[in-house]
Amino acid sequence: MTFSFMKLVKKSGELPSKGSTRTGDPLAIAKTAILKALDQQKGYLSAFEKGDALPKTKGGKKGVSTWFTKTGEGYWTGIRYGQLPIPIGDAPGLLIGTAAELQAFYDAVKASIAGGEMDGVIGDLQKKRSASLKGRTGKAG
Repeated sequence: MTFSFMKLVKKSGELPSKGSTRTGDPLAIAKTAILKALDQQKGYLSAFEKGDALPKTKGGKKGVSTWFTKTGEGYWTGIRYGQLPIPIGDAPGLLIGTAAELQAFYDAVKASIAGGEMDGVIGDLQKKRSASLKGRTGKAG
């Protein structure tokens, strides 16, 4: 029996051994992930400022991870790629003033990433994270 969709198949046989379904430029994938996370952080900050509860994780057991902490001095923040901090300046965290200034800071970081200004740093972190994940799973790239 031949299925109608088989006319779209170019070749059949064994699947490739690489288990990853991600294709494309690893740097572009990393940048997209960070940009998405920055948008999430902006949303979390808005909810925090309104006094709304932050969303729960997919399992619903605990709150999401925020990149900011409010203190008497203002907001402390960092930028992350997965669990890895992205080095900005020479300190692990940055003090930003008000919530509006933190939103503007996140927008400026997004513009910097989109403009390619942080490609070297993000590329290095992507390679480090990829090597760490391969080591943990025992799979080769």
